[in-house]
Amino acid sequence: MENSVSGNQKAGSDFPTPLQQAEDGGSSGTDSGPSSSRPFSGQPESRADYPQVVLPDKRWQRWVLLVAVLTLLGAGVTLTKLASWIFSLDQLEAEQFRQSVAHLKQLVALIACLGAVGFLGAAGWVFRLAWKITRTGQYPPPGMRVLWKSKIHTGPAALLRANFAYLLAVILVAGGSLGMLWLYQQANQSLHQLLTGR
Repeated sequence: MENSVSGNQKAGSDFPTPLQQAEDGGSSGTDSGPSSSRPFSGQPESRADYPQVVLPDKRWQRWVLLVAVLTLLGAGVTLTKLASWIFSLDQLEAEQFRQSVAHLKQLVALIACLGAVGFLGAAGWVFRLAWKITRTGQYPPPGMRVLWKSKIHTGPAALLRANFAYLLAVILVAGGSLGMLWLYQQANQSLHQLLTGR
């Protein structure tokens, strides 16, 4: 009997008493591994995998669409009037014919000037955009309004777009302005030949 009692005491000594559990802070038997000690912040671990985008501005979209429609309508009306004016030259007398040709030269010069100004303005805007991309290292640069949903690019991808914008600005200056000058010279020469051939 004494041996059985002492055996039970030895077996019971392997388990902590409630007093020992309170002194140990309840750490024994409740540790579930290293992950249990990490606090839960309630936020995703990382947002780096989420693509950052710039949403379009609805008012900007409507304004650009309105300007584009008005520009196309104005260009269509001008070209229609110019074509009808040219086709009616054969029905004019000699003096009226010379006056109409002189007016056509002035109109062609005005169209060429407006076209050159438009190309230079577009080149300036594109160059400024390229400079902003280079300075911030981001495309679209901060604060830029976009016409459609655009993903934000940084680093080499943004610099690649900046270099493309620089190249486009040079093309607009060279091809636009010089192209308008060449167009004016060709139109002026054609009108001069028309005037001398009458």
